Amino acid sequence: MPPGAGIRPDFILFSNTPPRALLVEVKLTEREEYTPDRRGIVDALAYLHDAQEALQSFPAPRALVVAWNSDANPAAASVVVANQAGVSDAIARILGQWATPGTTVSP
Repeated sequence: MPPGAGIRPDFILFSNTPPRALLVEVKLTEREEYTPDRRGIVDALAYLHDAQEALQSFPAPRALVVAWNSDANPAAASVVVANQAGVSDAIARILGQWATPGTTVSP
């Protein structure tokens, strides 16, 4: 699919103060050729590519993939991946990466 051809994340979280944006992709199903986390990462990277101009002023990470029954452990990355049980840890890591100097983020 060419850039801008209508692919969209499941939802987008925005914050104004400070300015932040997070594309969120949730994968519940599994196809034979891809695991849910792999499919979610591919989709998230496509969204980030298509929206790179609009997102360039926002700090990383800019995408979160929640993949049901994934073995992924949230880590600092451009695309953070978590399973359904690890969403709160993933959000805490993202907030930690976004934190300004002197700000504390609790998990």
